[in-house]
Amino acid sequence: MHSGARLSSATSRPHTVYTPIKGGIPPLGDYLRRTWQHREFAMELARSTLRANNAATTLGQVWQMLNPILMAGVYYLVWGVLLGRTGNAELDTYPIFTESYLTFLVGGIFVINFTIRSTLSGAKSVVKAGGLLFNSNFPRIVFPLSSVLTEFYTYLPMLGAYFMFHVVSGFPIPWTVLLLPWLLVTQSLFSLGVVLFFSTVTVYFRDTSNILPHLTRILFFLSPVLWVPEEARQRIPALALELNPMVPFLHFWNEVVNGVVPDAMTFATTAGWAVLAMVVGGIMFLRNEHDFAVRV
Repeated sequence: MHSGARLSSATSRPHTVYTPIKGGIPPLGDYLRRTWQHREFAMELARSTLRANNAATTLGQVWQMLNPILMAGVYYLVWGVLLGRTGNAELDTYPIFTESYLTFLVGGIFVINFTIRSTLSGAKSVVKAGGLLFNSNFPRIVFPLSSVLTEFYTYLPMLGAYFMFHVVSGFPIPWTVLLLPWLLVTQSLFSLGVVLFFSTVTVYFRDTSNILPHLTRILFFLSPVLWVPEEARQRIPALALELNPMVPFLHFWNEVVNGVVPDAMTFATTAGWAVLAMVVGGIMFLRNEHDFAVRV
């Protein structure tokens, strides 16, 4: 009699039943709510990756910033010194480009590296999750999200390093840097959308992670990192510039650090690329998430 009462009491307790998703996109509201509930898990994954990469130590953080600075130094040596190109006085769009080509390079490389590094590491985020796909029930989006967060945590100190170059080169800090949060938000969303797309593709085609470094290298040279837009239009096909998603983000960056308020089109274009990437990448990821455990 008493055992029956205990059984009845136990079965009447609130409980959650997880049902498998047969296909298609799960209910978005519930999915976002569950993702928000696991935000600490995503951030801890990002922090653990930073610790594994020694980025949580002082020397590790220095190297994270020193690596792209050395990369900028190499391009400066080739383009600026060996080719005798340290800025073009005829192009007065950006004083930083004209007066300190190295500072111009450092800023552009920091900006584009955030998206490139997020893409390269995030593309393997689901595949590398391994047993977590089988043993836990949570939105799998936390894996690509943590990859972008890892690079974002690295990106912020790099911006500080850039402004050291900026000041040492003799440039004042303009008030327009207050607009940088727009760049950080839109570029982060764009990078997350790209990572969602390629992390899904990598689950089905593992060679994607081997091809991506070459694609991102092409993207780098088709972006106005080594030259300002006037020169880019002379050297890069117009269609390649129009279809290059990094162009508006780099344009926004160069405008802001040179004390220019970006026009409405630049604001709209950066937001448009962010939304497009999130929609395409999000649909791709959510439609296939239920299949990841089987494929991995």
